[in-house]
Amino acid sequence: MNAATIDIIIPVYNCEKYIRQCILSIQSQIFKDFRIIVVDDGSTDRSGSICDELASSDDRIIVIHQPNGGVSAARNTGLKNLMSQYFCFVDSDDLIHVDYLQHMYDLITENDADIVVCGLNTFDTAPESVDLSEQKKESHIEVYGDTLEYAEKFSQEEMRLICLWDKLYKTEVFDGISFPEGKVYEDDNVFYKVLDASKRTVFTDAVLYEYRMIDESISHSSYNLNMLNHVVAKKEQVEYFHNCHKQRLVEIALDAYMHWIWWNIQKMKENGIEYKEHITPYMRYLRTAVRYLKPTSTFGIKKILKYWYLAYFKKISS
Repeated sequence: MNAATIDIIIPVYNCEKYIRQCILSIQSQIFKDFRIIVVDDGSTDRSGSICDELASSDDRIIVIHQPNGGVSAARNTGLKNLMSQYFCFVDSDDLIHVDYLQHMYDLITENDADIVVCGLNTFDTAPESVDLSEQKKESHIEVYGDTLEYAEKFSQEEMRLICLWDKLYKTEVFDGISFPEGKVYEDDNVFYKVLDASKRTVFTDAVLYEYRMIDESISHSSYNLNMLNHVVAKKEQVEYFHNCHKQRLVEIALDAYMHWIWWNIQKMKENGIEYKEHITPYMRYLRTAVRYLKPTSTFGIKKILKYWYLAYFKKISS
């Protein structure tokens, strides 16, 4: 198959209720020069056969079937099969507006950008609640040359700066980057590196991506210890931005690190889990992280002293 202008990666696992509607929203795009890479990650329902059926009547769709390895493995397979200059991720239960690709392509080319981030809407499982007509109207766009220029978005708009969908990428910005297999909430381990690799990032407030809220999804499931991966991811971010000498992003990542520690403690309490043994190693890491802090206009001496207290004097009791 010849390369298209945009590749679209769709990881699929047991999504027979939604995958047809997802792909239909892509086939309905105003922008036509795309290729859909569907990675069927060992589905045990009809997802794989539905994708094969759709591919049989549209040569822009390729379907790759592989043993179940998780969404990270599926995304990595998609990355390995990219052929286009630009690409995006679409989750198998989500939808995109008819002008999503056209508008995102216009912005990424007009601004010579590496990434474009659009607005998103959340909806429930009822498809009649979604209007996929053109949403090209926007009040403004923002163009940034470095993550430090929009550092506050990491704390103010965390969802947009963690999730991989609702974005169009220049393919080369993912060079050397892959997803950690075997982890949940893997976006949190990856996307900050992608953003930091971008030499120019565009934000538009045009709402072009529809995110489906599903009660049984990982992000809405009951508490389990895998949710500590949020803490691990934020620890990695602290180290990453410290090594990049981006102090404000170190501050924001450390604040998020502590947020997820206390969030996990609370959830463990609610679920009758003795949390001390699980949390203590992460609290000990603070003894390393606090040494990265220095007084700034955004992180004062009182806050630094608070973190030193938590690192060296605060007792974690069950």
